[in-house]
Amino acid sequence: MLTKMKAFTLGCWRAFRRLPGFWQLVLIVPVVCGAVPYLLIGNMGLALMGSAVPIYTFVVGWVGGLLALLWGKARASAMKQQA
Repeated sequence: MLTKMKAFTLGCWRAFRRLPGFWQLVLIVPVVCGAVPYLLIGNMGLALMGSAVPIYTFVVGWVGGLLALLWGKARASAMKQQA
């Protein structure tokens, strides 16, 4: 079973690394943006803020991270066109 899981994991990792850098960032940055409030505030801080905060932290991170990446990509292409 572990050999099948290892082969599957390596296949997923290789498929991920074959993606263009932008799409790798689209998959990674929102997860990091969702984890940052949890790591900075902590579990107790999130619990004191209300139950909606820990539940929606990763949703907000995905949305915010994706918007930041798309805005950055659009801005980079606009800067290329100006140059």
